[in-house]
Amino acid sequence: MEFAHIPVLLERCLDGLDIKPDGIYFDGTCGGAGHSREIAKRLTTGRLIGIDRDPDAVAVASERLSGLPAQVVRGNYSEIKQIADDLGICGADGILLDLGVPSYQLDNAERGFSYHNDAPLDMRMSKEGTSARDIVNEYSKEQLTKILYEYGEEKFAPRIAETIIKKRSEKPVETTTELADIVRDSIPAKFRRDKNPCKKTFQAIRIAVNCEFDHLDRALDEGFELLKPGGRLVYSTCTFAPEENEQTVAAFLDRHPEFAPERVDAPWFTPGEQGTYRMWPHKLLGEGHFGAVLRKLDGEEGDIPEEKGTAMPKPWQSFAKEMGLPLPEGIFLGFGDRLYLAPQGCPELKGLRVLRSGLELGELKKDRLEPAHALALWAKPLERTMDLRSEGLEIGQYLHGEVLPCTEKGWCLVTVDGYSIGWGKGDGRQLKNHYPKGLRR
Repeated sequence: MEFAHIPVLLERCLDGLDIKPDGIYFDGTCGGAGHSREIAKRLTTGRLIGIDRDPDAVAVASERLSGLPAQVVRGNYSEIKQIADDLGICGADGILLDLGVPSYQLDNAERGFSYHNDAPLDMRMSKEGTSARDIVNEYSKEQLTKILYEYGEEKFAPRIAETIIKKRSEKPVETTTELADIVRDSIPAKFRRDKNPCKKTFQAIRIAVNCEFDHLDRALDEGFELLKPGGRLVYSTCTFAPEENEQTVAAFLDRHPEFAPERVDAPWFTPGEQGTYRMWPHKLLGEGHFGAVLRKLDGEEGDIPEEKGTAMPKPWQSFAKEMGLPLPEGIFLGFGDRLYLAPQGCPELKGLRVLRSGLELGELKKDRLEPAHALALWAKPLERTMDLRSEGLEIGQYLHGEVLPCTEKGWCLVTVDGYSIGWGKGDGRQLKNHYPKGLRR
């Protein structure tokens, strides 16, 4: 499959990033390296990190960026801060998030994104996890209706969901053509004249398959942490959906008043709310686009909220007790969902820009804690520890990201000859590997 990628807004994205030759930049949706290559070509002593969850894209982008000050990491753009930490990068001068389905995925029929080709229902950008087939054949009518209405703004969502339920009761819906036929049968003829009626349904299911909105909010928050003062976040999409565009930017600026929108001047840009722009299809290539350039303010430019010490969270208490993990005295600090331990007697950080406020303990997720890699490197052997031999085969498997046999249940500290190297999580039969993706080899 040829990864042909012609970025429609290439020059405007480059202008928005305001690239410095010695800067650190991230392309959260690297794809075929259309943007990444042009960013990297403008760097001298700087560095570009491209991120993509599609293994095919990672391979192609790595080849196209060969010889340039760049590298490609397989992962999700929502993991951008962790990827930076794993690579030893403390801050970024610019982040590009150009969202949408790349043309090579749409054109590759077997990936199941397009309603123009007959192919197995898939739509997974990473080739892993829940597929479109799973959603169409297993979700309830209520769940399907919600997905189609909220992610696709499809006003005929109940009718489409009802037809899906009926058809799959006869036999499973297996292909893109079968789903497209269901959509066409569900929408009255007069509403099928001007454009393909399948677009909204396929878009909605793709968003649900890849958890795009969940990843998006997290990516923006992680980008906030990673960007240096004065750094820029360029955000663009190929839709006009307010939930993905104006509403997303507005919510982000509400959460992070340390950012300000940058003005962009171009005849094909129509200014919207809070520094956002819509780009109309009759004035440039493509079916229409949305964009925003957001700059992280310097300390003196805005009122930066003071982070306060918090009570010891219950998920941490449970984790520490379970693992037999003692901590030195300190102050718990929360930044978003991430939990840190600052040293006792740490001076007030108000007005200061710090890369890390202490030891990163982990990420709080509802009623549990997912421990950070930094905590593993700090910890000594715990109640549940898997110790590997440096000369054994298992250490290579672990560093490669593979699962290992394990009789333990729950989180395990992985060590090599007594030295901590990372985490794993056992289910009584095997250990799921939590060694950071950016460090695997």
